Amino acid sequence: MPGTRSWQLRDGEQIIAYNTSLLGHKHFLIGITRVRNEALILRDTLDYVGKHVDAIVAYDDASTDRTLEILSEHPKVALIVTSRFVGSGHRGTPDCRGSTSRTFAADGARTVAVRLDVLLRCG
Repeated sequence: MPGTRSWQLRDGEQIIAYNTSLLGHKHFLIGITRVRNEALILRDTLDYVGKHVDAIVAYDDASTDRTLEILSEHPKVALIVTSRFVGSGHRGTPDCRGSTSRTFAADGARTVAVRLDVLLRCG
């Protein structure tokens, strides 16, 4: 899969491309989220955030509800990294000073990736 060769996956993790029309394009803003059993709120969250980002990359932390299905159906979700094993969960509350966003330069274009919980909380 383009752009993921250098990703270091742990045992039990895999990358799944869902909306392949989003792959291979240059994006300015990519939302990144880590979820586990968020089926009750996920669709509304993705719809809201999808209005503000070009694509979404999600990490599904061994969900047992419909989370993976909802992620795979959303038009802005390009990639999902899935795990069969529950990880350490979300790590703390993000602040609004941009410490959880990253800027990448590839082929002369700049792409900003921001965690969805920061985007929702800090707007």
